[in-house]
Amino acid sequence: MSPSTRARATASPLFVPAKSDRRAARTARAHLATARDQARHANRPESRATSPGLHPEFQATYPAAGRPGPASARGGSLKLAAHRMTTATASGAYPFLAEGGLGAQGIYIGRDVHAEAAFCFDPFALYGRLDGFTNPNILLAGVIGMGKSAVAKSLAVRAVAFGYKIYVPCDPKGEWTVVARELGGQTIALGPGLPGRLNPLDAPARPSGVSEEDWRGEVRKRRLLLLGSLAKTVLRRELHPMEHTALDVALDEVVGHAGAGGSTPLLGQIAHVLGSPEQLDAALGGPSGRLGTAAEDLAHALRRMVHGDLAGMFDAESTVAFNPSAPMLSIDLSRLGGAGDDTASCWP
Repeated sequence: MSPSTRARATASPLFVPAKSDRRAARTARAHLATARDQARHANRPESRATSPGLHPEFQATYPAAGRPGPASARGGSLKLAAHRMTTATASGAYPFLAEGGLGAQGIYIGRDVHAEAAFCFDPFALYGRLDGFTNPNILLAGVIGMGKSAVAKSLAVRAVAFGYKIYVPCDPKGEWTVVARELGGQTIALGPGLPGRLNPLDAPARPSGVSEEDWRGEVRKRRLLLLGSLAKTVLRRELHPMEHTALDVALDEVVGHAGAGGSTPLLGQIAHVLGSPEQLDAALGGPSGRLGTAAEDLAHALRRMVHGDLAGMFDAESTVAFNPSAPMLSIDLSRLGGAGDDTASCWP
């Protein structure tokens, strides 16, 4: 026998003489059963001994040969109950399926490596084509260097060919300036030391078919929403009810004076009215001192945009007129990267 050959223990049925009694037969059968058990255990591979100092949680549950018994799933004896699911669930549970895609309508993005088809995405085309698809947003996520910016720029450039207009409200790296220039669009660069100014209280052109009175109310609502968002961003909290009233009264007071002089209201004028309790209370017509006291935080918050560390960007009339027919508009905030405070880049 070669050293590599492993000896096997066997047990065969014993011969019992016919003239023996029942007791002898039972004894012989008991010896045979014991011999079979010993042979079965002798043929099993030896399990790897664990270290005596090993924690019980890290010790092997089963020997190296696997789980013994019928529960080992060897020999085709494993039977599971049937599981029923819809095709929508099966497409995610079954790992060997590829989605059908969003169709060929819209802007071409790239090639789907799983479905072997073109991947197109157009939110306006998806609104009317897919039932229940009411929020077709897109999220670009990935590690650095995987091409997120390239995909976003490709989507923007190709969207212009479909007649869409591109608006980049916050460009912290200044990488969209070249794209806007090549497409014939506009770029507004804001930051310390730059001549660009952007008045957030500018009124857009009145659309055709809208009356002067209706448009005046719409502009007032938009200005109030912008002032409230700006104040919450600087204060880093929600506004109190009396602070909303103070903004309302201050805006009407400034717009009335600006309209009489044919000018545009500015943030500095709003901050001046909020910081003048007598003028604010007189405009409201309420008890003296109540509204002016409640507007102190608002006055200081807007003053920061005019005279504080955020001055020089939104404290004067706009130096660039927005062209609604331009294919692209971007706001370059790359000069704000080293300021140490991202408040100004949170609200344009």
